[in-house]
Amino acid sequence: MLKPKKLSENTGAGQLASMMMGYTQGKSVHELPLSQLQDAPAEWNFFKPLPSDKFFELVESIEKNGLLNPLLVWEKTEKEYMLLSGHNRKRALELIFDKTSDSRYGNAPCILYQGNALDEDVARNILVDCNWVQRTLSPAEKAQAVYYKYVTMGRRSKGEGRGYEAVAAHFGLKATQVYQYYQMAQLDPEWLARLDAGVISIKAAAHLAKLSAAQRELLKEYMSDGAIGNSEILSILKKDTPEDMKVKLQKKERMRELRMLVPENRYDEAVELLEKWMNER
Repeated sequence: MLKPKKLSENTGAGQLASMMMGYTQGKSVHELPLSQLQDAPAEWNFFKPLPSDKFFELVESIEKNGLLNPLLVWEKTEKEYMLLSGHNRKRALELIFDKTSDSRYGNAPCILYQGNALDEDVARNILVDCNWVQRTLSPAEKAQAVYYKYVTMGRRSKGEGRGYEAVAAHFGLKATQVYQYYQMAQLDPEWLARLDAGVISIKAAAHLAKLSAAQRELLKEYMSDGAIGNSEILSILKKDTPEDMKVKLQKKERMRELRMLVPENRYDEAVELLEKWMNER
């Protein structure tokens, strides 16, 4: 069994660069109306839109320099085109077109895959690979990308650990990193949101993934009550069995926020009295 280790910041972009050239090399570019370009389904495209500051940097770049890279599009049927790469660029073009009514921004240069050139599995893999290379992904997005790649590619490999190694070679990661990301992807959306927000660390998330859903809910409940913070999570998860964890958490006092107003000239006195009362309990 592979043992999880701490993840590094290696994105594998170097290893994927030549593969990305293969997606575009030798293919002609077509101008297509933005109105005909459909976004990929949400279950395929789990990557977040660019944050506002980065998005408006993209808009300014297109206004100044034009669109530097064509979109990747799958022509599923005649006049039915699905975006595989370029959702943010399409949004930026739409914004500029709405603002200026300039016909130059009503179309987009697209590299076109004919319907019979792809199936859904290959199309989804292109979408995931393009985002991995072109974007700075959050930990949760990396986990979801690795999970999907393992489901479609890794499980075809035979032998214990071979699936992780196949995905690791593809993304330029270590097999232990792939194992860790795969486990983290199975956390519920709330835990993944906490991971991306930095409320819990990658290391803690990897340990959380080994707990049952019920145990994670218990831990979440005590975090919400303020009884434990991120600094304690990893210690609890690493040192305690699930049953020990439950006992320890249940001994924790649940906290409630107290807000009160005191006269300004008695503020220090009130703080001192409250601290003394808490310490004497």
